[in-house]
Amino acid sequence: MGQIAAAFCSCGYDQPTRLGGVRSNYLSVFGFPYVCHACKSVFTGNLFESSSSCTHCKSTDTSSYEQRSLRQPNDGSDRAVVYSGSMFLSDEDAPEPLQERPKGLLAKLWHQVFPINVKPIRNAKTRDVTLQQGGYLCPKCEEFSLCFEAAGMID
Repeated sequence: MGQIAAAFCSCGYDQPTRLGGVRSNYLSVFGFPYVCHACKSVFTGNLFESSSSCTHCKSTDTSSYEQRSLRQPNDGSDRAVVYSGSMFLSDEDAPEPLQERPKGLLAKLWHQVFPINVKPIRNAKTRDVTLQQGGYLCPKCEEFSLCFEAAGMID
């Protein structure tokens, strides 16, 4: 399940962004805030891609807010976490999962009426992704005063 977050700064900059993926695309899209250095804006990029182009001006001069250079060094006080999740990095070399046969009479009947082929991800690797509440570089005023706030859930 993904989230909608608002990026805002005391200079007046305000931009919505998405975090994570949804059921239909969580293995290929992991939305995360990016900054465009060309048009000075925040947009939602895809962490699965090696580079994300700006959705506003199509520039490729962009950086993910995961980069330490876009975040003020922690001054010792813990910042609140707006988003913490894991993105799946599928293992293409994993063997095809075996389909288990349902056990028991009721389970067999249920499976015949409502066939569901569940394919669990075997040997999947994950990477943890975290977005803190504040201390990020604002593209407008170029101060480390950009904050993120959770605004809702999407799926």
